[in-house]
Amino acid sequence: ATTHFYADSGLFTIAASCVPNDLPELAKAISAEILSMSTRSISNEEFSRVKNQLKSMVLMNLEFRPTVFEDVGRQVLTHGSRNSAEDWVSKIDAVTKEDMFEVVGKLLKSKPSIAAF
Repeated sequence: ATTHFYADSGLFTIAASCVPNDLPELAKAISAEILSMSTRSISNEEFSRVKNQLKSMVLMNLEFRPTVFEDVGRQVLTHGSRNSAEDWVSKIDAVTKEDMFEVVGKLLKSKPSIAAF
């Protein structure tokens, strides 16, 4: 999954692949996962695991110089300054389940656009 945020809009994407005959099942599985996020039934253990995985991904991505340059450019263009890795870890730690459910609720308010090829 990836996200792109802009001042007045945003984009949340999920990429998946399968053999053509399994596309209906894949679409059902992705839809079920998205809808399950709106039920507010995530355990504390799972929520902690997700946050730890996100922190690991952020820190591992910053080990590659091209990714660091891209990160600096994106942060400066978006926020006017760059946050350190420690800042991002603190921000991730501060996210609550309620924050996550609020974002999911906003995502589910609009009809999805689906593209397959």
